[in-house]
Amino acid sequence: TPQQGAAAALLAPAVALAAERQAELALAYLRLTLHLDPKLDEAWLLVGDQLNAGKDRAAARAAYARVRPSSDEYATAQARLAFTYEQEGNRAEALRLTEAAARAAPEDRTVQLAYADV
Repeated sequence: TPQQGAAAALLAPAVALAAERQAELALAYLRLTLHLDPKLDEAWLLVGDQLNAGKDRAAARAAYARVRPSSDEYATAQARLAFTYEQEGNRAEALRLTEAAARAAPEDRTVQLAYADV
């Protein structure tokens, strides 16, 4: 749809802003992106990353949780969700989540490394 196309077009500048450590602007673009297409899992993953970098772990967890289980990004979102728990010292929850992500995506090297790290 035109809305999905506009959302996809806004994702590139959001990524560029995030790479330049312009978190507030990146989040503004990401929120507009998600307003246009709330099912854009890549955007939810980036929102989680930006919020976690800003130490807002609860909001980051909520963003990572919005990634749909049918998405290619799901296992990555679960691994990043686990890291938010590990950062707060809750290793048991981090291990549970990374183990589940590793089982869900046995071919995903990033997820397997996250599991090994925890």
